[in-house]
Amino acid sequence: MKRSISYIAVAATAATLLSSCDKSWLDPKPLSFFAPENTYVNSEGLEAALVAAERNMRHEYFGDGAPILTEMFTSDIAVNGKTDASSSMCDFITQMTPTGLAASVDSNQMSWYWSEGFKGIKYANTALDRRANATFESEAEENEVIGKCYFHRAYRYYKMIHQFGDVPWIDHEIQTPEDNFSSYRISEAFMRIYKLFWDDFSGWYLEMVKPAYGSPADRKTIDATRHYFDMLMRLIHPFMPFVTEEIWQDLAPRAKGESIMYAPAPAVEQWDEALLARFELVKEAITDIRNVRKQKNIAQKQPLTLKVIVDENYPAAYAPVIVKMGNISAIETVTEKDPAAAAFIVKTTQYFVPLGDNIDREAETKRLTADLEYLEGFLASVMKKLSNERFVNSAPEKVVANERAKKADAEAKIAAIREQLAALK
Repeated sequence: MKRSISYIAVAATAATLLSSCDKSWLDPKPLSFFAPENTYVNSEGLEAALVAAERNMRHEYFGDGAPILTEMFTSDIAVNGKTDASSSMCDFITQMTPTGLAASVDSNQMSWYWSEGFKGIKYANTALDRRANATFESEAEENEVIGKCYFHRAYRYYKMIHQFGDVPWIDHEIQTPEDNFSSYRISEAFMRIYKLFWDDFSGWYLEMVKPAYGSPADRKTIDATRHYFDMLMRLIHPFMPFVTEEIWQDLAPRAKGESIMYAPAPAVEQWDEALLARFELVKEAITDIRNVRKQKNIAQKQPLTLKVIVDENYPAAYAPVIVKMGNISAIETVTEKDPAAAAFIVKTTQYFVPLGDNIDREAETKRLTADLEYLEGFLASVMKKLSNERFVNSAPEKVVANERAKKADAEAKIAAIREQLAALK
């Protein structure tokens, strides 16, 4: 009994630490003027990333204790002539490492070269990866951007290979915790793991597998959940060592001396992109159902009926998940729109939540009109790309296909919203 209470207390502490800040603070602000989707759309936007790389190059040579002095002090060119420096370079073996000594004008700037070097590589890789979705006035303009990217990346690697020897090679925009760890971008790795634990595991997975009130969970589900939780503890361990060790020890019988510190980290495996994309449609549908409840002040415990005009983007295999997490009494397949229902669209699939006399036609018309204006503007931006022959002919086939899919989705949603507006009149 005492061990169970201890485990519950430790788990509660972990949950408190992981949720110590308001979750909404972590959410990105879509449609921000400075969002990548709005910034990296032309040469000017990509140049913004490269300007940061150029600024960091300039900082290497200017200012009190400029980093280039460290290069000189560790060669035959110069020695540190300061007599009032309290921490000049003495222990070269320790100090000639990225984390051996913090950047200091009184000693060395090795850590500056490591952190700022990877920042320059990040800026260059971001511009290179994002240029596929950007439009350029001419081929020369695009080549100028590409040339600058290659120069900045090559310059950083030239410096760091000579300074540190074995340096992680990164030729793409950093998007995974594994990349962030290898390049010492620890905060980014933690944020991704945090969202994996809090959003994907706690917010979605646990809610899906949770049995009905009063019903036991089956052994297969318990074992799978325990395994996922074990893997998550290993990922979180570098950031929360003591709490995760305590929880991990209680997850399963452990041999004497066995520790999470020696447990192998989860390996990166292949995943099913199509399945993940399909489930994103499920998540969006559930989120929209919950938004309808919030907008109409409908309690979560009150079951709703959901009507669907089925098409190729309706995730029928996951209908039980929508029923459970949306508290839906029944999903009905229909062929016509319901004017007395709250409507929403996921990709190209149209959903309706019948509200009877509870629907506010004026408010619904206002909402749909705003959605229509946004989609028409979005479609115009996509059409501008697809009408650019250079983009269609030079961009990767996958990128062009993605833009065409965006066009088809936007056109379908616009047509559906116009029909919904007509039905409300």
